[in-house]
Amino acid sequence: VVCTESYGVIANAASKKTEATTQSKYVIRLKSSDTSSVKLSWKKTKRATGYRLYKYNTKTKKWEKIKTTSKTSYTVKNLKAGTTYKFRVRAYTKNGKKTKWGKYYETVKVTTKPAKVKKLTTNFVTVNSAVLSWKKVTGATGYRVYSYNRETSKYTLLKDTTKTSYKVASLTPDTCYTFMVKAYLKYDGTTVNASYSPLKDVFTRPDYVSGLSLVEGSVYTTKVTLEWDTLESASGYVVSLCNEAGSYVAVKTIEDPTVNYCTVDGLEP
Repeated sequence: VVCTESYGVIANAASKKTEATTQSKYVIRLKSSDTSSVKLSWKKTKRATGYRLYKYNTKTKKWEKIKTTSKTSYTVKNLKAGTTYKFRVRAYTKNGKKTKWGKYYETVKVTTKPAKVKKLTTNFVTVNSAVLSWKKVTGATGYRVYSYNRETSKYTLLKDTTKTSYKVASLTPDTCYTFMVKAYLKYDGTTVNASYSPLKDVFTRPDYVSGLSLVEGSVYTTKVTLEWDTLESASGYVVSLCNEAGSYVAVKTIEDPTVNYCTVDGLEP
């Protein structure tokens, strides 16, 4: 079996003949491809009038004619991403009204490139982690999650997974990170990668505020004064009050990051 990878697809000679034999002139070769098409080519047969290309129908288990051409290449379109197809071709010669058919070229198996992850979303972003998720890609064996450095334009592999989500941990608070995901397909020991997903920027939350306390002597019937430690990376602070339902409601917004105190009034005695 001869296995070659070209332009993101896999092409395998289906015959059990030796490599020397499959390198003969009766071999269909893969020239280029994408997620929905493949371009096949073959060597010219002496005195041939033309060629007929066939695709195997896995449902009917029959070979179907897809093109008759005088050329030695053809692009098969409207294929499904991440799917394996079988093709074969044979030459013919016309002499008057008679048509003489040659033998079939080697049957070739071609696996189209898997589709790319179209959209990367983020959930549960904290001060030091973020959960990335995406929709399943048909035909994909797995996914590779990368971080991307915009300054160096370099990708770093974070995880190879079969799942459609991944939690990125050990991040720095109040920092922008960029991620992408790439689907891949494994076939006969060869890996075919899809294109990168669109880049996704994720902003981690600011670090936790520490040192929150009541200012001594500031507790009154309907108001209190609070203070806390300033946070170097903060742009401001939001003071929230927990209500009877257990939910937090913002009661004060401090836009100056150097101010580390505020008075909350309107409280019940």
